[in-house]
Amino acid sequence: MKECRIHLSIPRKECLRYYQGQVTKISARTVGGQVIQFPANIIKQFVTTEGLYGEFRIVYGDDHKLVRIDRVR
Repeated sequence: MKECRIHLSIPRKECLRYYQGQVTKISARTVGGQVIQFPANIIKQFVTTEGLYGEFRIVYGDDHKLVRIDRVR
């Protein structure tokens, strides 16, 4: 398995677009500089009333399929 870390800073208004289905994918730059894309629905568990902020670790298999996402900070 492989992993990468990303920092997300998504305000509440933008998170609402994910919940409403207007946005289905999120693009982010990893700490190492690589641009990745993942399904927006995997971050729903971390969204608060302020939005989505923090550092996350994404673990994925050799086939590039998501295994899990964890909040680091």
